[in-house]
Amino acid sequence: MPTAGDKALDSDMILAAQAVLIEHEWQQETVIATTNLRHLARFFTARDWRDIPKAPMLSAVQCLGKGCMMNADDVFRYGHLTLLGAVETFPIDHWDTPGVCGVWSAKDVVAHLASYELATGDAFAGVLGEESSPTLGLLVSQGEAFNEPQVAQRRGQSPEETLAEYAAAHERAAALLARIPLDQRRQAGIIAWYGPEYDLEDLITYMSYGHKREHSAQIAEFCCRIGDTAG
Repeated sequence: MPTAGDKALDSDMILAAQAVLIEHEWQQETVIATTNLRHLARFFTARDWRDIPKAPMLSAVQCLGKGCMMNADDVFRYGHLTLLGAVETFPIDHWDTPGVCGVWSAKDVVAHLASYELATGDAFAGVLGEESSPTLGLLVSQGEAFNEPQVAQRRGQSPEETLAEYAAAHERAAALLARIPLDQRRQAGIIAWYGPEYDLEDLITYMSYGHKREHSAQIAEFCCRIGDTAG
């Protein structure tokens, strides 16, 4: 059963199909990290990405049994570039149009990711023993209740201001990450709130890269929908 209309790009089905191919090729358990369990769990094993640290899964640095080691800086940058690519040609007249992710608009999604980018940078700062903003503390203490207030407090921004805040948060986080030694990045339990068996590269894979990929797909799918309507 499809999860989108006849004239829409069904990004859920595309993501599920990619997961099936990856699992078949690598012969390893594969899980889709998402917040859209209602749709994706119908076709493939899916978990809320916020619950993944509590599940017994392979460390991201094991590269699903391939024996390769990930480059965390590259993965962090790829997620960033994926989002920038998704918004590069987004119609300016629709930045505030609801429906990209539930009732959120594209600007709301970028605002949401800006708040998470600030929290990610705070996590990196903590590993380095440096002062951080209150954002990570709010995320850890509030859980899902963190999301709506963070988006709401940015609604007065223009799209350009929201993108600039996100980009600045990313550059700050990337600069902090570059200073963290490899052994610390792969030290299980170094981020206490994320789970004792998980390291910094797991956080980058799930909370940063996977999160941006999911929302970027939603932005792209929304562009297809409004394009079909305009046509």
